[in-house]
Amino acid sequence: MRAKHIPTPGGWLDGLGKRLVWYFPALQVRDILADFEDQWAEGRERGRAAGEILEAMGTPAEAAAQILDQEPAAKLSRLRQSALWGALLAACLAFLWVSVLSLGGGLLLPLCSLCSCLFLPAASSALFLLLRGPARVTLEERFPPQRRASPLPGLLIPFGVTVFFEAVEQILIAAPRLSPEYVGMVNTYFILAVAAVLGLLALWLAYRTVSVSVGYFPGIPHAVGALGATFFSYAQCHSLSIADSHAAFAGQLLLCLLPYCAGLATALAFQRWTDRRRPLPALLRERPSTRRGWLHRLGVCLLGWFSAEQAADILSDYDEQLQVGLERGRTEEELIADFGRPETVVRDLLAEDPRARLRRRRTLPWMVMLAAAAWLLLGLLRAFARGAVGWLRWVYFTGNAHWVGAAALLLGTAALSALLRVRQRAALESRFLPEKRPKVWSLLPPLLLTALVGGPSIWTVCRVHALRMDGVLLPVGQWIVLSIELSVLALMLELIWTLARCFSGSIRYLPAAVHAAGSMAGLLCLGVPLHAIDLTSPVPPQILLPSLLPYAVGAVLAAFLWAVLGRGGKEGAWTRS
Repeated sequence: MRAKHIPTPGGWLDGLGKRLVWYFPALQVRDILADFEDQWAEGRERGRAAGEILEAMGTPAEAAAQILDQEPAAKLSRLRQSALWGALLAACLAFLWVSVLSLGGGLLLPLCSLCSCLFLPAASSALFLLLRGPARVTLEERFPPQRRASPLPGLLIPFGVTVFFEAVEQILIAAPRLSPEYVGMVNTYFILAVAAVLGLLALWLAYRTVSVSVGYFPGIPHAVGALGATFFSYAQCHSLSIADSHAAFAGQLLLCLLPYCAGLATALAFQRWTDRRRPLPALLRERPSTRRGWLHRLGVCLLGWFSAEQAADILSDYDEQLQVGLERGRTEEELIADFGRPETVVRDLLAEDPRARLRRRRTLPWMVMLAAAAWLLLGLLRAFARGAVGWLRWVYFTGNAHWVGAAALLLGTAALSALLRVRQRAALESRFLPEKRPKVWSLLPPLLLTALVGGPSIWTVCRVHALRMDGVLLPVGQWIVLSIELSVLALMLELIWTLARCFSGSIRYLPAAVHAAGSMAGLLCLGVPLHAIDLTSPVPPQILLPSLLPYAVGAVLAAFLWAVLGRGGKEGAWTRS
């Protein structure tokens, strides 16, 4: 009979930390692990065997389940954070996918390659946050994992595969005796094999990051960068004709390798951060809860069950308790740790007053309205990407696209305002300020992108006959579609970020979110008619100018919300005085 494996104290704590890091901040997990470490040491001092101590504490899974039973709000926090970082990662990957699909050789290849380089670090950062990388770095510094991560698989394998791929590509291009059809078939299977190797390597490194150590993470952007380089090289090979010289291909090789260089640079940066040779940047670092931040989060949670006046009274009581604790020489971190998470405080308050649960506002109608607005915007995105297909033909290709976009903005803004309780949040924030408030620059990107992309696109389409060079029509439509795609994805990132700040930070980010949504809908409405327009002749302006209606609606709604928030803040300040 096989003997039962008894883990070491470090292995047991490592297993528990890997489970808790998905639900709690790193500092809280570190304190929990320190408590279990003290229990283990105390048991050994009393002469108890390791098996007896383990039987008393249970397995890491059982200990984690017991802790989560005491903190049910932690599961909701995990879902919220995973949804946020997952949405950011999806937007970044969509940007990279658009760059790959937009390959057309010639002038478009440098732009697509540079865009992929810009967004590869952003996608890596979003994935790092999704996998709880900052918390894992903090915990592994205090409680090292049983097995150290080796940097060799993530650094050497992508480099070797990339060098081998580029060498084979040059051999295929330089082979004069092979027919182009045979070379194309061999090259297609070859690129699929290389992509499979690099894709499986990235998935394996992600698995090892979660199950073993965060030190495996730097290999993921390196493998993805190598994968991007193979696609760009493959597209460049197909864009070259047989008459092109081998020197021309060699000149384009450095351009095709830009994604790999970006992935390698990103991997080396994360390698230094995960090895603790340099501290994590401020954007990726977990910050400890402060007095102001804790009170603000508590106020947001209270508004789900109590009125603004009741929430303000409760916050005043906790603010006084924090002030008394500080006067007695205790730190903010110690006091906040004693109070617990804001969600736990609200749960305890509801347990003391069961009737408070009956006062919760009904949110289902507003959720349905928000889902309808999102569905309309998704249909607008599908119409822009696919053209007139199925029900999209009637809804978006009969002059209704801009009206649909405006209706989606109205529905979505009304639903978000009700779900986020705009005036109550504004009144509460006037008395208990959040840690961060939006700056003016948060409103500028939608305005700039609409002006720099929408205006020139309309002018260009209306004057296509002037864009001929040596009798050849330039790829106007392709350039316009690509610029709209990249702008929409950038606005999508801002929309996700501002909405996240609305839920977790200040409600004053909501006008910026509505402004970004209006700009995104306006650019999509501008791109939808391009599927049905003949760009070989000038287009009347009245066909494209109505597409700016969603942006105008979004700008008006943002200004209206800004006024409502300012008025709510003044009412809260007047109530306080």
